[in-house]
Amino acid sequence: MICRSLPLFAVVACVPAEEEDAIPTTGLEAHVTVAAFDDIQAGVVMTLHESAGLESDFYELALDEEITVTIPGFVISLIASKLDSQPVYTASVPIPATDADFIVSLNRDPPDKTADDSRVSLPLAFDLTAPGAFSRGSDDMEVTWSVFDQADPLTLEINGPCIDTYQAEVSDIGAVVIPAGSVTGTGESCPAELTLTRQRFGTVDHAFGSGSVVAFQQRGLALTANP
Repeated sequence: MICRSLPLFAVVACVPAEEEDAIPTTGLEAHVTVAAFDDIQAGVVMTLHESAGLESDFYELALDEEITVTIPGFVISLIASKLDSQPVYTASVPIPATDADFIVSLNRDPPDKTADDSRVSLPLAFDLTAPGAFSRGSDDMEVTWSVFDQADPLTLEINGPCIDTYQAEVSDIGAVVIPAGSVTGTGESCPAELTLTRQRFGTVDHAFGSGSVVAFQQRGLALTANP
């Protein structure tokens, strides 16, 4: 087995040592995520599960099977990886200049059925601004972002070692004010991270038994959270 690390996903890439009996495509549950944290590249992750069993019943590709992602000008193979001893398939791809679909395909030899039309497009990217420090108890904190008035849902989250996780669905109007006292925690100051995530759902190929396809743009800022 040949393995190599993939820093983007913190996994170890491995080549299967031997082929296993294939499960019919209709017996597989597919989950695809396309994630972008900047304007340059996106990470594509796919997992397969035996849909007749529990979600923990992961399916590992046989040697004659392959997963690819297609965007304008590129067809890129996903690399077989291990995450917590389970098979995961990943790739880093350039973000298309246009609002193009990421098309993820499971390619199989007959008599197994190929599933080549799981697709989603990335939501629009945006820039994020917020104060570099705030008082949880006394400051109303305004968060603003560019490119707004989109139909895709937005989630704002603040995390840090001295605060309780704050999460809220926000309207895509370009700004939101977090009232003083909304973020709770200990009586200490600490570094914190604010993230804003714009999410979009796609469609899974009908050849699969079931599954999901989702893409998101996420931007984050480092903050200091004071009492």
